[in-house]
Amino acid sequence: MGLSERAGELNKLAMRFEKSFPHTSSWLKRLSKDLLLPKVTFGEIEDDWNDVKLAFKNDFVGSDGNWKYREKCYMALEKTINGMIGKLGLQKSKETFDKILPELETGTEALNNLGRIYLELVASKNLSESGRYYSSCFMYLVFVEGVYDENIRMLYTFQKATDGVSIDYEAIKETGIRTFKKNLDPVFFEGYNDRIRNAIAHARFNYDDASKVMSFRDRATKVRPEYSKSLSLKEFGTQCYGKLDDFCRLVIFYIILLGARDLVFAPRPFGKTTLKRAS
Repeated sequence: MGLSERAGELNKLAMRFEKSFPHTSSWLKRLSKDLLLPKVTFGEIEDDWNDVKLAFKNDFVGSDGNWKYREKCYMALEKTINGMIGKLGLQKSKETFDKILPELETGTEALNNLGRIYLELVASKNLSESGRYYSSCFMYLVFVEGVYDENIRMLYTFQKATDGVSIDYEAIKETGIRTFKKNLDPVFFEGYNDRIRNAIAHARFNYDDASKVMSFRDRATKVRPEYSKSLSLKEFGTQCYGKLDDFCRLVIFYIILLGARDLVFAPRPFGKTTLKRAS
């Protein structure tokens, strides 16, 4: 693949970042243009790539009340993936990435669908607060079962590859999320509450109009006591739904960004043309 083809692919990737990560999108577009400059050096392209990474981190972390969580999440994900690449090398790591590519595309589509549903329901001014809350709860259930669980399994696959264990990704698809907790950074599970998930799945949750809180109840089991929790819509969004959304967007787009890096820095990436290292 020549320079022009790679620049075109970078532009396509930039479009995928445009909505959620606008500064990242802009820097990817700049990088695609710089690749085609007649006298561009390897060092200049490396600088461009560092700007892309910084823009992505800043886009993701943001500055609102949940930025500390997002920063911790970003650092933990970076450590997990860089640990695998550092231990296995780029080629072996790519083989592991290839195992999860179908799930990555499915996850991207699911995120887009959930984003549309959120705008239609949760962000709608036509619904009452209780209506928006109930909508958020059902979306949380879909998020856990349709996106978050797959992302956790992706990271588990990466971690085990770093440990020298090859995972059959298909074989762990039915494994419960809690099974992976001991192998991954705790920050990845901050938005996941299986007791609230169970309460929603079994319709044991109800909204109180007077206090404006939702009460969640989960039955006792042989190993766990009965569970009860009351949260306002804002608390639910900050502690549960928002963190799952942040985590899933980070995992999916971070891996997509690694694909952009491969377009630029893969061995012999430019056909007959190679970038010159700055002297």
